Amino acid sequence: MTNVGTVTNEQRTEIWSDTDTLSAGEYYSGWITLNQGDSVDYFIRQLGDGARPKLVIENENRDILEEEAVAAVIDDEFTAPDDGEYYFRWENTATLTSGNWRWEFEAVSQDVVPADVSVTVERKFTEETEVCE
Repeated sequence: MTNVGTVTNEQRTEIWSDTDTLSAGEYYSGWITLNQGDSVDYFIRQLGDGARPKLVIENENRDILEEEAVAAVIDDEFTAPDDGEYYFRWENTATLTSGNWRWEFEAVSQDVVPADVSVTVERKFTEETEVCE
């Protein structure tokens, strides 16, 4: 067997998935531990009329790493710059209006698998023998 490089298999694991109505000023939050290079794929959608969501992503030092503006649909991916805990907060920033939203967050990691190749070669030989009388 010969190692001819690597193959990457994407693994997806659901973190949070729900539908709910958030009153003005309310928010949901969650955290996840990620390794450097791991990603979180997120999707938040406004259902019907009402307030639109906003998303903020912070590291364990409370530094804001990503901030998605208020929108009817937020659909993107975050990749961890370092190993550590990351905090996701999706919030209703409206002062009077509630909002009904659906959200899905998935952890995405890459499993590296060696790509081995096995080759078997078979040869068939025939030999002719001449018999003299």
